[in-house]
Amino acid sequence: MNFCKIILIVLLLGILNPAQAEKSEDSIRSAILYQISQRHPSLPAGFWEGLGSDAVPVIKQMYSQSTNANERSFFIDGLAHFNDSATGTFLENEVSSSQNEVLKKKLLSAVIQSEGERSFDFVEPYLKDASGHIRLAVASGLKVFDQNEKINQRLAEFKAKEKTAWVLAELKKTAPKEVLQKTKKSVLVPKAPVETVKTVPILPEKSWAGIWRGSYITENKMILVEANLTLVDSTTTPLKWKVEYKLPKQVKQEWKSGEFSLNYFQTNHAHWIEIRNPKMDIVFLAQRKMN
Repeated sequence: MNFCKIILIVLLLGILNPAQAEKSEDSIRSAILYQISQRHPSLPAGFWEGLGSDAVPVIKQMYSQSTNANERSFFIDGLAHFNDSATGTFLENEVSSSQNEVLKKKLLSAVIQSEGERSFDFVEPYLKDASGHIRLAVASGLKVFDQNEKINQRLAEFKAKEKTAWVLAELKKTAPKEVLQKTKKSVLVPKAPVETVKTVPILPEKSWAGIWRGSYITENKMILVEANLTLVDSTTTPLKWKVEYKLPKQVKQEWKSGEFSLNYFQTNHAHWIEIRNPKMDIVFLAQRKMN
C-alpha cells in the first residue's frame, strides 16, 4: 500500500481514538480536496461515511461554490451517502433547479440512494422525462426497491411503455439488488475491526523530533514533502519547536513555535503529526512508520 493510500485510510476512515477522530471543517475539506486532486480517484470503502455527519454541510458548501461539473458530480456522490431528511431535500431542490442533464441524472440517482423508497413520489415523474439517460437513471435506481409493490408495478409499466431499445437494454444490466442495497445504507462511523491488532506504542513528545514525510496542503494544491521537526527548547511548556520543509523547486521554508500548532496521534502501524499554520492557511499531515 503506497503512502498516499495510507494517508487516506487514516484520515478518512476514522481509525484514530474517538477524540482524535473528530474532524474540523478544514480537515474535512482538505480530505475531500485530496481525493479531487487525484487523476483517477478510487475511493476506499467508507470514505464519505468516515468523514462523519459534520461533513454534510461542508460538502453542500463545496458543491454550491464549485462551477466545475466534475467536482459537482463528485460532491453529489458524497451527499448520496447520507440519508438525513435535510440532505434529501437539498438534493431534490438541486434536481428541480438544474438545467444540466448530466448533473440532473446524478442528482436523481443521489436522491434515490439517500432517501430510499421515500424518494419514489419525487423521482417517479422523471420516468417520463424526454432524456433517455434520465429515465434510465431513475428506473435503475428504483430497481433495487422492486420488492415494494407500488414501485414494482410502476417499473413494469415503464418497461412496457419504454420505446428506446438501449434504455431497456441498459436497465437489464443494472447491478444485482443485493449489491445496490449495500450502497444505500449509511453508517456514520465504520465498525471497528474484529481481529486483534498490534498497536505501535505512543511516541514520547520529545521524540517527535526528526524527519516526517507527508502531505503539504494549501488552498490550491497538495504535494508530498519531507520536513525536519527540531526541538528548540525542551524546558518550556509547551515545548518549543521549529520545522523545516524541503519543497520541490523552492527555497527551504522554516516555521517556528508560535507560527504553527503541532498535534500528534498514532494508528496501529505508524506515528502521525499534523502541523497547521493558520496565517499561511497551510496544513502538513505526515507519518513516521513503525520499524
